[in-house]
Amino acid sequence: YQAASAGAALSYLGRNALIESDTTTLASGQAKWNYSFAQQAEDATLTVTDARGRKIFETAGQTAQGNHAFAWDGRDANGNLVPDGVYRLVVSAQNSSGDKVNATMSVREPIRGVDFSGTTPLIITPSGSRELGLVRAVLDD
Repeated sequence: YQAASAGAALSYLGRNALIESDTTTLASGQAKWNYSFAQQAEDATLTVTDARGRKIFETAGQTAQGNHAFAWDGRDANGNLVPDGVYRLVVSAQNSSGDKVNATMSVREPIRGVDFSGTTPLIITPSGSRELGLVRAVLDD
């Protein structure tokens, strides 16, 4: 890996980052994702799955072109609180012609560490290790 990548990764320690990802951590009954569509969707379904890929919760999503936020309260389809942990958001959408509309997803997580054991640095967040290239923004809050 290059020294510039390592220096950038280290400068992110302790800061919140916007990361391109469909997984985040549910903590204290709260998990948040952002998703965006490059075009209008006719319908959108948001499905939260656990680490084993089991469907935990499903709801209708926003369909307009652009960015959308989704906050999940950690309850399953029956209203029961599920354990804290890593969860994935699956966005399924189609346009008025029935063609699939792809969503780009991101999460906001604190950077807790940096892993230099591989060929490129990985940032460590509460939901796992992620490639440095998936960081879309580092936030000053």
